[in-house]
Amino acid sequence: MAFQREAVLEHPVRGRLYEAVARQPGITIRDAAERAGVARTTAAYHLHVLLRAGLITTRPGNKTVHCYRNDGRLTEEQQRRLQALASKRTRRVAELLASKQGMQRSELATLLGISIATVNWHLRPLAEQGLLKEERWGRRRMLLPTPALMESLATISLPAGANPPGMPPAAGTAPRPSIGQTE
Repeated sequence: MAFQREAVLEHPVRGRLYEAVARQPGITIRDAAERAGVARTTAAYHLHVLLRAGLITTRPGNKTVHCYRNDGRLTEEQQRRLQALASKRTRRVAELLASKQGMQRSELATLLGISIATVNWHLRPLAEQGLLKEERWGRRRMLLPTPALMESLATISLPAGANPPGMPPAAGTAPRPSIGQTE
């Protein structure tokens, strides 16, 4: 069955899900369902329709699937970095690191009200994707954000249709107006 791209987006649930994917690249099915106000299974079905229509692409994650707009705006590396920020708590850890420009694990644990072991668990995907670095400052081991982390956080907070930092518009594409917005 062939899908017409614009007709697919006319469905209100699919439109809301597409908007959620556009607003938060790397969003999980569960989080997209929550944003669209529908059940997870309903979201999974409609996201599959968007996938078959070529409007989104997915990447498997650790026990979940991450969704991205399929418009060539994000490189594979950017998608992997955004995938590392998919967890709300991991994203909060990253935001704290970015705001403080250097923290210790114990400071993060205190601010978030979690154990240092849990902080380490959330730091692991950030370190694996090069989103933070660790330096020794005397006896302290400081966690510092990298430029890639700042870029990734900026991409997550972009309005729908905007280009990620350092990325030109995809060839032959124009930003789609937001749901409820006229051209």
